[in-house]
Amino acid sequence: MIRHIIALGGCLALIACSSYRTAEEIPGCIEAEEGVDYPSCPYGTTIGEVVANATFEGFASHDRIDEGLQTISFADFYDPNGEGPSLLFVNAGAVWCAPCKEEARELPHIFERLGDEVAFLAVVYEGKPNVVATEKEVASWVKSFKTPFFTVMDPEGQILAYFDKSSPPYSMVIDTKTMRIVGQVVGKPDDLEAFIASHL
Repeated sequence: MIRHIIALGGCLALIACSSYRTAEEIPGCIEAEEGVDYPSCPYGTTIGEVVANATFEGFASHDRIDEGLQTISFADFYDPNGEGPSLLFVNAGAVWCAPCKEEARELPHIFERLGDEVAFLAVVYEGKPNVVATEKEVASWVKSFKTPFFTVMDPEGQILAYFDKSSPPYSMVIDTKTMRIVGQVVGKPDDLEAFIASHL
């Protein structure tokens, strides 16, 4: 069942994911990191709100795994002058999640068609339920699905401020000029490409 969401949940199993960030822990207002160009606060987790900057480590693409882990953040996609892709599509999934794997198979093809207008970022937050995904698991994911865009780990569970971790996959569309959330969906849409394209 697909739910287009307005409010977002945090962890349910507090003992299992006590290190994960929850919606309540998203900073409402923090000083921007020195040298980082990013919209000012307040930040939030619902449609129309600016996402707080988050930094991840992962692999740039399936053909660049040999380069090792690289760092990327939401700030890297911020484009106030509209010189690049107008949207950032963020897809969160888990290794144990069958619908997440279905989306992972689709996304490289969607990227081929929309990649000029939409930037893509995949977050693999768990390997087994309640167990953070490892570098090896994320590398295997990228190789298996031949992912042509950044796919990252999330040991701090930053993405889990936006949805209930027991209900992946989760997708979020962000306007890169403002870093405001313009679309969200929990679960696998019938047509993922149409969901993304509807925000162009």
